[in-house]
Amino acid sequence: MSDTIELEDEIIEDEVRKMGSVNHSIAQTRTSTLLSSDERFEVLVELSLDASQIDLKRFGLKTKDEIVPDISVYIGSAPIPDEEIEELYLR
Repeated sequence: MSDTIELEDEIIEDEVRKMGSVNHSIAQTRTSTLLSSDERFEVLVELSLDASQIDLKRFGLKTKDEIVPDISVYIGSAPIPDEEIEELYLR
């Protein structure tokens, strides 16, 4: 029975590592809200950005094709979604 408890503890610890902290979530939400209140900005969270044309090593990033920042801020309007995504929203 103790083996089961230890295994469950390991699984829970792994899930906690993957989950963001409450403080991180609060900071992300408040920053996004603050920036969104300014009409000059379009704010998107957890947006996957294509970085395949950029050498990210100079920024100390190890990813090659995609980055997912907590908050993306665009001056003016945000990028236009793919047509497939637009169709899903319109349904």
